[in-house]
Amino acid sequence: MKQTEQKQNNPNPWLQIWLHPKQTIAQMDEKFNFLTYLLIWFLGLHIALNFAQEVHSGNFKSLGFILGISLVRAIFYGAVVWFVYSALAYWIGKLFGGTGTWRKMRHAMAWAQVPMLGYLILYWPLGLIVFGHDLFTSVDVTLSAGKMMLNMLVLVINLVLGIWYIFIVSNAIAGAHRISGWKGFFTFLVLIFVLVLAAIGLTAIA
Repeated sequence: MKQTEQKQNNPNPWLQIWLHPKQTIAQMDEKFNFLTYLLIWFLGLHIALNFAQEVHSGNFKSLGFILGISLVRAIFYGAVVWFVYSALAYWIGKLFGGTGTWRKMRHAMAWAQVPMLGYLILYWPLGLIVFGHDLFTSVDVTLSAGKMMLNMLVLVINLVLGIWYIFIVSNAIAGAHRISGWKGFFTFLVLIFVLVLAAIGLTAIA
C-alpha cells in the first residue's frame, strides 16, 4: 500500500509532463542530474539543426559534417538558450506574482524541454528520409507522391509539437512560480516578445 502511494506521489516526469506539466514541475525536487543536462542538450541539438537548415549549411558541407558539428554545438546552444529562457521566465514571472526560486525555475525550464525528444525522434529523422542532404541546402527538391505525403506528416508533427511545447513551457513556468497556467502563458509570451525585440535590435546594429 505504501509503495503504491509513493508511486502516485512521485509520478514519472517523462510521461506526466506531457499532460500535467504544472503539477509535475511543482511536485519535482530541484535536483540537477545527468538527465537534466541531457534535456538541455536536446534543446541545443534541435537549435543547432535548425540553424544549419536556416543558413543552408548543406550547400557547402556534407551531411555527416552537419550532423557531427551539430552534436557539438548543441552543448553551447542548449546551455545559452536554457539560461536565457530561465532568467527571463524567472524575472518576468515575478511581475505576475510568481514566488518560485531561481533554482526551481532553471530546473523547470530544463524539464520543459522534454518535447525536444519528439523533434529528435520524429521530426528530424523523417525530414532526412524525405529530403536527405537537401534538407540543409537551398535546392528546390521535386518529391514523389509518397514523399509528399510523408512531408505533410512532418509538417503536422512540427505543428503539433510546437503547440505542445508552448503548453508545456507555459505550465512549467506556472508550476515553478506557483501561478496560474494563464499567467505562465503570458509570462512565456512576454519572454518571446523580449527575445524578438533583442533580435531586431541586434540585427539593426549589425
